[in-house]
Amino acid sequence: MSAPGWLVTVVGTVFLVFVLPYILAAFGLVLNGTETLLLVVLLWAGSWVFPRRQAAK
Repeated sequence: MSAPGWLVTVVGTVFLVFVLPYILAAFGLVLNGTETLLLVVLLWAGSWVFPRRQAAK
């Protein structure tokens, strides 16, 4: 994964873990730990698969 890819993934992880819960709480929605973990795993899996799909074309 390239340096910009790492940066986007790390910033996305920080956003999902630390910022998104506060934004959703303002609307009365709350993610539990499992949902947050699932979003982080999907983000990392997607950031790993997407560059490989682009390179294969």
